[in-house]
Amino acid sequence: MIELRSDERVWVTGDVHIGPEDDVRAEEFLAFLSAARAGCDRLVLLGDVFDFWIGPHHGRGCSYRRVIEAFEAASAAGFPVDFIPGNRDFLGIGELRAIGLRPQGDAVVYQREGERTLVTHGDLLVKGDHGYRRYRAVVRSALFRLAYWLVPMFIRLWVARRLRGASTRKLSR
Repeated sequence: MIELRSDERVWVTGDVHIGPEDDVRAEEFLAFLSAARAGCDRLVLLGDVFDFWIGPHHGRGCSYRRVIEAFEAASAAGFPVDFIPGNRDFLGIGELRAIGLRPQGDAVVYQREGERTLVTHGDLLVKGDHGYRRYRAVVRSALFRLAYWLVPMFIRLWVARRLRGASTRKLSR
């Protein structure tokens, strides 16, 4: 549970889905992040900021770079950015922490003066998608994560793009 001050202003957003080559969306998010830093005291990201996240090494070589730098600057300035993982954020929680985000669990409760608010990405609320639940169990397993970090970057990138493509096709149906 995260206790909020009575006057603490909190902004919440999620599912931004900045693509690795999407400079326009990255710039739009940077403008939003700048506005958040000026207009609130805490930002809560409900996952899937990036279309896929395979670690900061990849992120610094694509459109994610300036967003990563903005997260690092926000953290260095003491601006809290809480991060609730989404369905694309199954890897790299430690790496997310290293770029200035504050990863939380699948759900977090914010409390202000006795009032509680539960915040979650929402991917676990869809009970009938058994395929997604199996996928999630596999990709969040310690064995998968270990194997994933042992393979070269180009294979991780290929896997991430394949998973993203499968997700896009499934949603279009």
